Amino acid sequence: MSRVNKQGFAAVAEREVEETHRQPEALSQLEQDVPLAAMSRLGFPSSSSGEEDSSDPDVFLMAQHREEDGCGRCQRDKYLPKVTVPEIIWDEGGKKKTYRVSLPGGSSFRCAETDLCFDVKAAVTLKYEYGSWRQHLRGSDAEKWTFVGPLFNIQAEPAGAVGAVYLPHFVCLGAQDDTSEMRIGHFISGKLVLETPAEVEPFHAVLEDPSFSFLGVLWRKTTSILHLPLHSLVLIYHTTRKEPVTLHLYLIPDDRSIKQAVEEKEKKSMSYRVDKPPLTKRLNCGRSYVVSSSQTAAIQPKTLDFHLRGADEQQIFSEIYLGVMAENVKLSLKDKSKAKSVWHAVLRKGDITHSGAGADAPCMSRWVPGSWRSRPGSAGRGQIPEASARALAAP
Repeated sequence: MSRVNKQGFAAVAEREVEETHRQPEALSQLEQDVPLAAMSRLGFPSSSSGEEDSSDPDVFLMAQHREEDGCGRCQRDKYLPKVTVPEIIWDEGGKKKTYRVSLPGGSSFRCAETDLCFDVKAAVTLKYEYGSWRQHLRGSDAEKWTFVGPLFNIQAEPAGAVGAVYLPHFVCLGAQDDTSEMRIGHFISGKLVLETPAEVEPFHAVLEDPSFSFLGVLWRKTTSILHLPLHSLVLIYHTTRKEPVTLHLYLIPDDRSIKQAVEEKEKKSMSYRVDKPPLTKRLNCGRSYVVSSSQTAAIQPKTLDFHLRGADEQQIFSEIYLGVMAENVKLSLKDKSKAKSVWHAVLRKGDITHSGAGADAPCMSRWVPGSWRSRPGSAGRGQIPEASARALAAP
C-alpha cells in the first residue's frame, strides 16, 4: 500500500479479518454455486470484538472478486492491507452512522465497510463518515468538477498521525490510463481546495500527509467526461414476497456510499435484496443502457441513462413487473448504442422466495446513546450473542 512499506503491514489490533485467497477458476465455480450475499452487500458481518464470523461462507467473495477480477481490465491495488471491521456508532435516531477505529503506530488499515485505507505513523483514533457532494460541491465548482468516489468527513486524534489516506474511486483505469484530470477535493471552511494525488491506483487515489475535513476524488469536466469509463453495479430488489413479482433494478457507480443509500431506501419500503453478482463490465458516463428480460415483463423505463448522482439524490432504476414468475428468468443490460451486453443474471424462483435472507446490515453496530445494541431495524431477528454484547458494552 505505502511505497515505504512494501514488505508487509503491522497487525491492526485483534480485529483484523483475514481474506481467503481463491484461484480465479475456483471463484468462477463459487459464483455459480453459492448465493452471493457478499456480492451485493459489499461488507462483512462481524461483532465489535473483531472475532471472525464464519457463519456466512461467502462473506469474502466480494472483496476477492473485486480485487482479482473487477471489470476484467483493472489489476488490484498494490500493497493493500488486510480488510478490518471498524466499530460502527449510530446516532440517536438510528439513521446516521459513524465509523471508528483505534490504530497502533506504524500500522495500516483498510475498512471493510467503506474501502477507505490509512497508513499510520503514530497511534491514532480515526472517526469517519460519508458526506454529501450536493451540499459541498456547488456553483462554479460543480460546473467544473464531478465526483468519482464517495465524500468522507474524516477526523484524526492526534492530528498528523496519518501518513497517507487512500480514497476510493470508481474510474476504470484499465480503459482510462490518463489520470491528469483527477484531483482530490478538500473542503476547508466551505471552500474547495484541489490537491494532486501522490499516486493513483486502480481503485484508490493516494493523498500523503493529509489534513482532514471533507475529502473525496474529483474528475475535471471536459468533453471526455461523457466517455469516462466507470466501474459500476447492478442491484436488484424484490418489492414484495408475494405474487405478483415486481423488481427494482438499479444501475449505479461502484460507490459504497450510494449502494448504502439505495439499500436504506429499499428497506424502508420493506423491499428485499436479490443476491446476484452486481459487477458490470465498465460503463460510460452519459450513455444509455437497455434492460431486458427473457420472460415477458412490463419494464419501466426500459432504458436507463447513466449519469452520476450523489448518495443523497434519487438513483435511477427500472421497475420490472414479472407477474407469475417462470422457473428461470434472465435479466440483462445492454449498451444501447453498441447492443453489447454489459451485465446479466439468471433469477430462479428460490432467489425471490428467499430474497429476504441476509438483508441485515453487514456489521454489528453500537447504538449511542442508550443500552440497546441490536441492529437498527432488526426487531424479531434475535439477540446479539453474549460474547458480542460484552464486547459492545466495553468502552
